Amino acid sequence: MRGFSALQIGLAVFSTGVFQVMAIPIYVVLARKIDLRWLMMFGLACFALSMWRFTPITHDWGWRELLLPQALRGFAQQFAVAPTVT
Repeated sequence: MRGFSALQIGLAVFSTGVFQVMAIPIYVVLARKIDLRWLMMFGLACFALSMWRFTPITHDWGWRELLLPQALRGFAQQFAVAPTVT
């Protein structure tokens, strides 16, 4: 990625994990009130949206351009994966 070091690449993709952890309390509250199939559908839709946000990616992208799609992907993963193991 644009000559980034391993640390810089790690920081660029760090947002995925941060937003996944931030989604845990939201998921827990919603899982008590909403059918898990709906939460899973929401998570998969958000995941698809995050992948669509990556379509214009070029070699010029840096952490600023990666932040939103990565954050959305991390948030979506919590909602897409957790219902399958519950």
